[in-house]
Amino acid sequence: MSLIRGFSGVTHLSTDGRFGRFATDWTAGMAIPTVFAQVMSIGHREDFRRCVERYGGDAHIKSFSCHDQWLAMAFAQLTHRERLRDLESALGSRTELLYQMGFRGRVQRSTLADANEQRDWRIYADWA
Repeated sequence: MSLIRGFSGVTHLSTDGRFGRFATDWTAGMAIPTVFAQVMSIGHREDFRRCVERYGGDAHIKSFSCHDQWLAMAFAQLTHRERLRDLESALGSRTELLYQMGFRGRVQRSTLADANEQRDWRIYADWA
């Protein structure tokens, strides 16, 4: 496998070393997840879920979960985004990749700002 740098700075793994434009390579009908999704899957999702439940992070939340917030903020750190507007435009430029990166839906600036303000920071501190 080789690491390929794709369009818009999104990287993915290619099983045969070909350069591709999209973050998936169809091999035997299976989509290979983006490198970002692979890096984010290193942490134990069950431990994160317990931290979210401990502090009630997803209580009364319909669409933007604590996991989506964590993915967005990790993406911002890894890609050196300094503003929510910049983060929103980077994630919005390739909406077809959001699901493959682990997001459940679009990331909007106002939703992310509200989540950053209202959610307990200890969720992420305990998980780290």
